[in-house]
Amino acid sequence: MKASQYSILGLSALCLTASLSACSSKYRSDGKDTNPTTGGTSGGSTSGSLGGSSSGGSSSGGSSSAGTTSNVGGGSGGSSSGGVGGTPPNVGGGSSLGGTEATSGGGTEAAGGTSAGSAGEGGANGGASTTTGTGGGGTGGGGTAGTGGGGTAGTGGTLIIKCTEGEAFCECDDVGCFVTVGGPCTESGDCLTQECGVTQEATNVCCAEDCGAEEVCSADGTTCEIANPCPIGDFRCNGDYEECVAGEWELEDACDGLGCDLAIGGCKLDTGDACANDNECGVGTCQDTASGGRVCCASSCGVCQMCDDTGTGCATPTTIPDGCECTPSDTSQCADAHACTNDICVDESCQNPVATGCLIAGECISEGAREPGNPCRQCNSALNTTGWSNVSNGTSCDDGLWCNGDGDLCDGLGTCSHTYPTGNRCAGSTGACAVQTCSESKQNCFRNAGYVCDTDTYTGCLNGSACSSEVWSWPVEYTCSGTSANCGTTPIEKTGEAVVSENCGSDEACYSPTSECRPKLGCDTSFCQDGYCWTTDNAPTTYAQDPARAYCGDLTLGGLPAGAWRLPTFEDYERIIEGPNGECYWPVEMGSCEQPDPPGGFYEYWTNESAITFAPWVGTSGFWPPDALLYVRCVATQ
Repeated sequence: MKASQYSILGLSALCLTASLSACSSKYRSDGKDTNPTTGGTSGGSTSGSLGGSSSGGSSSGGSSSAGTTSNVGGGSGGSSSGGVGGTPPNVGGGSSLGGTEATSGGGTEAAGGTSAGSAGEGGANGGASTTTGTGGGGTGGGGTAGTGGGGTAGTGGTLIIKCTEGEAFCECDDVGCFVTVGGPCTESGDCLTQECGVTQEATNVCCAEDCGAEEVCSADGTTCEIANPCPIGDFRCNGDYEECVAGEWELEDACDGLGCDLAIGGCKLDTGDACANDNECGVGTCQDTASGGRVCCASSCGVCQMCDDTGTGCATPTTIPDGCECTPSDTSQCADAHACTNDICVDESCQNPVATGCLIAGECISEGAREPGNPCRQCNSALNTTGWSNVSNGTSCDDGLWCNGDGDLCDGLGTCSHTYPTGNRCAGSTGACAVQTCSESKQNCFRNAGYVCDTDTYTGCLNGSACSSEVWSWPVEYTCSGTSANCGTTPIEKTGEAVVSENCGSDEACYSPTSECRPKLGCDTSFCQDGYCWTTDNAPTTYAQDPARAYCGDLTLGGLPAGAWRLPTFEDYERIIEGPNGECYWPVEMGSCEQPDPPGGFYEYWTNESAITFAPWVGTSGFWPPDALLYVRCVATQ
């Protein structure tokens, strides 16, 4: 089956692909105090970059093992601070003198001295630190440990630490520390964007986007670009071992989580596989066997024993190594520097069987402690004293990451199963306000509030329906709420950006229902008062009475249909008599009633009553024969 063409190049996260001994040394001390009679041990105090600083246990006479710096929580040797929120589990206080681990505070050690564990699940090798930061001081065989024991546990819940605060491409928040866009990564969970992409140069960087099957991430991680065909015949490590066939990467060998190395030409080896050096081993280190071979071995067998052929246990060699000779009464040469083993003599040869907990990759591990970087494996001495054992199916392994789901459970095979295995629960989200790339800092699949998800244009009457008011157009935006994938429905009108889309004439106005210019009563050519509207200009010529009636009936002024206008009655004229306003007894809006030519004359208008006229210059009626040619004004009901 062809593998994904452009998936992640890096190996599995944390210690799953590194040798167990190398991984363990990152978090634990290799030293062992052999002077149990003078009091508690004092380890090198180590401060975590995000946890509280640790104080070495105060004691007199105890030898001091070298503290090892750890970016998460404290180091090893002496008591150290708990990690921030206790992540990863067991990466906190180191191992000092062995003994029984307490469930809180410091545990009482068999050989004297107390080791404070991490603020995670019970600590790695010593007692777990208390929440107040003053616990952890236990009673040793020869004295009392100092008050500096366990450090203060970090605040909040489980934090995810994928980089060191202060380093380039590292951003930390209340969720944890993640690699930012453009920084190196080995898996999607390393990245703040939850996208670890492969570049044209076959390197891995945190990518701002989820690149498609035919794309790769740009070298700076900011975008996706079309992938160049791979060189035919080339190989690469992309978790599995892949070969370029016809310009595309195809699976050559599935590495099953052991990792891959181009230097060895394929997948790394499993426990019990014959090896030549440590680099070939995906689990453990390459060790000599009692039968004369070399295999990848997950056990730490000391100087007097050798790995067995399975790579999971120890065996006594046929020839006892120098310095390993002993008698039942003299076991002075059998000490192996591990507090969790019994130093005994069997058949005149030193042996160091595990007495408490587990001895994995040269480190003493407390019973029940989880494997660093893999909460689905633990020390279970009933099953295996020299290697990690799988926890039960259904055990919680919540890593605190939102993007891979909330119900993380172990599958019983040593793997933590996530609701969203790709680490991107936002993939496939739909809606104008949905995002396809998950972000741990946001912990939702929605665009930020205020993001413009749709636009429109409104047209209307910004200045009301005043005469000659323009029709305007302005943009409208719809935005995301930040809590929904759907675009908001409340329009945000940008009236400040409005422009005139239509200029209305002097006798028109912006008509709101249809957002258009329409003729309007009372504008320029008509005057309205008390529910009646009048023409403000005389008819273009004089008319006899009947033609005057027809003229008014045919008008469509102010948007009114034909028949709405009529010849006024004398009573209509009486309604508007006022004044005098100059020479006329009607409102000034009706215009002048004085004839300009010849000067000194006055207009007289037809009414609808037979032979009756109206003279605005005196405000009274007159009498003319119906065929007389007089002036005409028209009226309509508003």
